[in-house]
Parts: sequence; C-alpha cells; structure tokens
Amino acid sequence: MKGMRIGWVVFLSIGMAAVGCDKKEQEPAAPAKVENKAPAAKPAAAKPAPAAKQEDPAHKLLDAAIAARGGLLKLKAISDMTMKTSGTYMGMPYTAKSFVRPGDKMRMEVAMPGGEEMTMMFGLQDCWTKSGPVVMPCMKEEQENNRQMMAFDKALMLWPLTEKNWQLTAGKVKQGDRELDSLAVANTALGIDGKLLFDPETHLVVGGSCKGKHMGQEGEYVFEFSDYKDFCEVKMPGASKTTFGGKPYMDEKCIEVECSAVADEKFAKPEQVKDGTIAERQIPGGTIACFTMKGPYTGMKATMDKLIKFMQEQKLTPMGPPMMVYLKGPPRVKKAKRFVTDVCCPVAAPAPKKPSKKGAFTVKGMKPMQVLSAYGIGDYNKKSPQLMKLLIKEAKKRKLKAAGPIGQIAYSVPGTTPPEQYVSEMMMPIKGKRAKKHHVKK
Repeated sequence: MKGMRIGWVVFLSIGMAAVGCDKKEQEPAAPAKVENKAPAAKPAAAKPAPAAKQEDPAHKLLDAAIAARGGLLKLKAISDMTMKTSGTYMGMPYTAKSFVRPGDKMRMEVAMPGGEEMTMMFGLQDCWTKSGPVVMPCMKEEQENNRQMMAFDKALMLWPLTEKNWQLTAGKVKQGDRELDSLAVANTALGIDGKLLFDPETHLVVGGSCKGKHMGQEGEYVFEFSDYKDFCEVKMPGASKTTFGGKPYMDEKCIEVECSAVADEKFAKPEQVKDGTIAERQIPGGTIACFTMKGPYTGMKATMDKLIKFMQEQKLTPMGPPMMVYLKGPPRVKKAKRFVTDVCCPVAAPAPKKPSKKGAFTVKGMKPMQVLSAYGIGDYNKKSPQLMKLLIKEAKKRKLKAAGPIGQIAYSVPGTTPPEQYVSEMMMPIKGKRAKKHHVKK
C-alpha cells in the first residue's frame, strides 16, 4: 500500500533583472580644419535590436503554480510533515499516521478493520514493512514502484523540476469538456517519466500520471487531487484518488497536517524478530484465497505459483504473506502422501457470505483468531519441524487447547532472500484464554 502523495509544491524561480546602461551626453566637438576637403564617409547602418527572448512556457507554468500555492519562501520552509489520513486501498478501509520527508521517504503507521496494524517505510534507498515483530523487506516490484512514487513526489513538489536533470515539456490536455495545462516530466537518473495536470484558472495541480506495475502487470497510475486546504500556511490537496489501468486503486483524505521536524529515528529500520521468540497475539479476520494441496510439501512451490496465477486472473491484490494451514500433517499423520494443506493468501476484497469456489481454488472469509505463535529464522524446510515441536511443547506448558489446525506464515520470498534469513511464524489457534497481543517470551 502506498500512502497518499500530498503534492505540495515548491518551485525555485530565478528573476532576471534587465540592466540598462545610461550614457552621458557629450557636447559636440568643434570640427577640425581639414585642408583637403574629402567627402565625409557615410555612417554604418545601425543593426536592429534583437527581439526579446520568449519566456519558457514550462517555467511560466511553474511560476504560476508556486504563486498559487502560497509563495516560494513558505513552500520551501516545509521540510518534514506529520499527517493523519483515512481512506480505502483496493476497497479496504484504513486510517494512517504518516511521517514524511517529501520526495525522499515516508513512514506509515496503518490501522485496518479487525485490529490489524502494520508499519510501512517507503524511501529512495530503503523499503520495508513491519507486521507484529516481523520486519519484511519490499519485494522487487514494490521497490520499483516505490522509486517511481518517490520520484513522482519530487515532481509534485515542483521546485526540483528547475534542476538540470529534469526534462520538461508544457502542453494542453483535454479532459471532458475542459482543457487543462500539462507538464510532462522526465528524469533518467530517478527513472521517472510522468505528467502533471494543472487547472488553467487556479494553477493548482489537479492530476498526474506515471508508469508502474501492479500484480506483475505494467500499466499507468493516474492521480486526481482536490479539496485544497491551507496547511502550514500553504495550500495542499486534502483528497486524492488513484487508479491503475483504469481500475480503482486508492482513495485518501487528509485529516490533519503538522509541519515540524521528524526525528531520523522514525525512519530507522527496526530489529528483526529473534529466532525462537514465543508470542500470544490476535490475528485479524479478512478474506483469503486458497488452494488445497494434497501430498508432500515438496509441491509447495508449484502450488504457490498456481495460487499467484489465480489471483492475477481474478484481479485479487495480496494483502500480506502466504499462509499454510496444515489440515492433515505431522505429527499425527506420518505418511507424506496423506498430507492435506490449504495454501492461502490474504487478499484485498470483502469477505463473501459463503466460500466461492472456482475449480480447485476457494475465496472465503477468515474469522479473527487468538493464537500462540513461535517465530523462526532459517530455511523453511529445516526450521518448520523445529517450530512445530517448540509450539506444541509451549502450548502444553501453558495448558492451552487448540481451537483449530496449526498454520504457518512464510514472510520471506524464496529467491529474494538467502534461506538462512527466511522468517516464518508457526501458530496454533487457542481457546479458553484471551490472547495478549505481542506478549513476547524468549
């Protein structure tokens, strides 16, 4: 999930003052006496004055925009912001508190229905998500999108567009029955090729677009900005809408903005959960897409590939890491050919009233669960049996009864992280006791 890109604008305008040189008039000198009266030479014809250089339309547009937003000094004085926002991501509601250094980095603390909370960090150099005690680096597609969005934020600030590494082209765009001013913006170093749209009367940024990816598909993110308000003595859009490939992606409204310094520690990456950590916590409800796998766990990768393809075909956006539910498996079932496992992934979609089946795939609602969890660091094949034993032993020690089959969340994506750094969570639904959120024991 990406937070709303509040497009506050800063533009460094350079005024060129015309300098005139006044020449003092001199009295005409007395003509010298000449013995041989030769005809006087004709004065050379004066060259016409060069025509005034036409003002660059791109910078003329930027000048108008900076004036509309409150002026250079006030805009440039804003470096860090703390924002409170609310909105929907792929139809799912959320609220967030964000710490922002525009065009450089942003940390979002997100709360969703059902009690789910997570922290996300987006930056030109770093990108990660923290869910509970687990810190997950962004996948390649997320990192690419993140750089695009950060670069687009720079363009929305406007003043960086005066630097030499930006290529600008002014134009017009027809939108319905209106004609908007447009500014194509490109920066090879930042990898951005986008466009900003301006209201021709107010000169405020009302839209924009840039290329990106979603669910492995290349496309275009299109933005709309509206409801401008006075925040920190400048005008900022109070609402935004984002689509990808013409489909709704994200809507967000800004509730509150505070312009003050944000400590560097806010953007620092937290420590990873330690191997062997035990925690009692609550897993929020939601919607999951599942494929029931029968047989040994060696077929897990092929099953995950099938599930991902199914979600792409159904345009279901993943909302978290995959989860395996061991319906029939160790230690009760010994023979691998008799194993039955639900391989699932949380998705951004309302929970259906009853499970929706499409062949071997099922989309269904998942109720909130109180669980006892054991976290592990290491290769899934080696670590999973160890976590299973640790979890069962700890449950007996705490006299907890299982309320359903044991499951496992795989936080790390094979191929993007070394196996020795894989992070997983083995969890047992429990009953008869209220789970204490993130009550950690080593």
